[in-house]
This record gives sequence, C-alpha cells and structure tokens, in this order.
Amino acid sequence: MLKIKPLLAVSLAALLGVSCSSLQTQGFRNPSAATAVAETPMLIVAMEDRATIRDEFEARMVAELLPHRVTSYLGSVRFKPAELRGSREVLRRRLVEAKIGTMLVTRMTDRSTRREGAERLPIARGDFDWNDLNEARYQLYTSSGEIHTAIRLESKLIRVSDGTVLWIGFTDIDLGADIDPDETIRDIAHAIVKGLAADKLIP
Repeated sequence: MLKIKPLLAVSLAALLGVSCSSLQTQGFRNPSAATAVAETPMLIVAMEDRATIRDEFEARMVAELLPHRVTSYLGSVRFKPAELRGSREVLRRRLVEAKIGTMLVTRMTDRSTRREGAERLPIARGDFDWNDLNEARYQLYTSSGEIHTAIRLESKLIRVSDGTVLWIGFTDIDLGADIDPDETIRDIAHAIVKGLAADKLIP
C-alpha cells in the first residue's frame, strides 16, 4: 500500500526568509530495488499546502531529472491535495491507470532554530510566567547573533504497482540569513536527484 502522510503547512515554505549555508542528501536504497527505474514515468509530489512553493519545487525536480532521461510529471497538476489525503488504494489504482511507475514524495520531517554569536538569554527570573517567555523570544530575535535553522527533508521513491519503498533520502539543510528562495529550492532538487543517481535508481 502507498504510504502518504498528510500535507504539512510549513514544510518547504520554511525555506523562505533564510539562506542555505550547507546542504547534503544521504540515500538508502532498498536491496530488492531494480538497478534503474527511468523506463517508467515518475510522479513528483511535494507534501506542501502552499501552491507556489509546491509548484516551484515539483517543476525544479522535473527539470533536474531531464538530463537523466527520466520522464516525470508534476503531482500538483495530476492530483489535488485532498486526493493525496484520500484512500491509498484509490490513489494507487489511479496512478496505475495513468501508467505511472514510481512516485517520489518529499516532505519536511524536522525543523529546529538556534542562535549563534551572542550571550545566552535568561528565559525567566524568579517565578515563571508566559510574559517571561514572550520577552525571551523578543530578545532572541532582536539581539545580536545569527539565527540558524536546521531543516530535514525526507524523500521516498515508491513503486506504484505494490507500494514498495525503493529508496529513501534525507536532505539536511543548515540555513542562515538572507535567502534566495529559487536558488535554495534548485539546490535541494539537485541534491535529491544526485542522491537517486548515486544509488543507481536513475541513470
């Protein structure tokens, strides 16, 4: 059965407002997977509610796959978000009817924020209350020091015929300030495709 988790409202949109300082993808190939899946069309799905981010990421993935001679389609064009949340078996049958061989699903699994280059700020003095916490948050984002956000994306390549996960990749991103969103999304797509190629899932 296809294993598709609910769309996340934050996922790729979390990249807005920050810049990429390091990025890498580590992949794990199913030993039973075929050496290549390029001969069957691949559906690209970004688990993201915000259409602009979802569409941009899927389009970039399709572009990155072209040099590898992989035929791929935009999930946002073929399916509405609600359809991806519905019955897995109904979705699987629709993909089979559309002659889709594999589906690459990317979503965010973890996000954390830290501050570097400034002294530690106290959260509370004396008895704790919510005003203390709000004040600490305000100081964190207005004081000196650089804000870093670490994001982990998970990508799964799924065989449509039986729902087998052929490959899973984790893309870890360390983000600082001043982003170029287009460049960051391009770099993420490139890293995922590079991981697929390194594990011989695509030419």
